[in-house]
Amino acid sequence: MPALEALWRRFAGFDIEKPLAEQIAVLETLAQLDSSEARATLRRILLRNPALVGTVIDVLRDMECPRAARLARRLEREVSTGT
Repeated sequence: MPALEALWRRFAGFDIEKPLAEQIAVLETLAQLDSSEARATLRRILLRNPALVGTVIDVLRDMECPRAARLARRLEREVSTGT
């Protein structure tokens, strides 16, 4: 997971409004792994990039992957309840 998080950070901070292709690959990989460590990594990414939360959820929802859809729903619940 550290390598995926490092890859995300490599492209962060360029005042982007949506994830870049490399960052989308990180999201896809984390969604496919669907482990507690992958979810924790995604939470850390979102905590550092709160402006991208909605976009990240949309990207996960648009993937043709049941795990990504579950992760998007879980993140939506967490964001709406503030947990």
